[in-house]
Amino acid sequence: EEDLNAAIFSGLNPNITGHKAQTPLHVAAALNKLDISNTLSVNATAQDGVTPLHVASQNGNEEIVACLIKNKAKIESVDKLGRTALHWVAVAPKENAIVNELLSAKVNVNALDNEKRSALHLAAMEGKLLTVASLLSHKGKAGAKDKNGSTPMHYAAAGGHVGIVSALLQAQKKKGLEERNTWKKTALHIAAEKGHSNVVTLLLETGAKINSKDQNKDTPLHSAVRGGHQEVVRTLVEWGQGSSQKKRADFQATNSVGKTALQLAQNGDTQEHESIATLLKKKMLLVK
Repeated sequence: EEDLNAAIFSGLNPNITGHKAQTPLHVAAALNKLDISNTLSVNATAQDGVTPLHVASQNGNEEIVACLIKNKAKIESVDKLGRTALHWVAVAPKENAIVNELLSAKVNVNALDNEKRSALHLAAMEGKLLTVASLLSHKGKAGAKDKNGSTPMHYAAAGGHVGIVSALLQAQKKKGLEERNTWKKTALHIAAEKGHSNVVTLLLETGAKINSKDQNKDTPLHSAVRGGHQEVVRTLVEWGQGSSQKKRADFQATNSVGKTALQLAQNGDTQEHESIATLLKKKMLLVK
């Protein structure tokens, strides 16, 4: 660091480019070297379109971000992935205050990358509850859809992030429950497919339709069975027992190739599928 400062003040160009056209400030932003940041070009762009602000945000370097913003860094700059610094802070290693720094600087909270994903999509995927809360409080669109029609709730359901699913449901006043992606999957399909029984329970309690069908006419039960997720299957088949108000799982529902959930289980080749088949038979009163 001392050598770099000495070189700068002795006349070396502080914006000289190195690997992938990175400048010293890109390195400083990554290493959190605040004392050299004021001397370098804040908007230098590397070959991949990455600016020092992107790098500092990705690495969670809060003081560097504050310094760059103070020195007129362009907060809306996008890299080759179409990501702004806000996208990168959403996938930083851990929660930090950079999201609030960027939001206070009036960054576009709903900017989309090349995959049409907002920072809210990425934060939901990463399980960043505090970041999600900040984005939502600054009018982040909970119902935004990526290029595959998936919402942040689809992402949160896939990751099993029950707290984020709850926050998104609250933000949308439950309207996102039946949102479908390109494959007509709801968040319940996704949670069942990935084996997240806690998310499945929350979605059902909130009013998700237990027998909704996706593009292949699979119900959430089909999805859970195919994945060999015994706990999710149990949650689904026991849902509504003893209640006349709750819709129960349809054991006889067939998908686009005419298979019931039981037939899928019987066609499976793992111990989990065998156990699920036994569970389904018991629930269907086919065996004791």
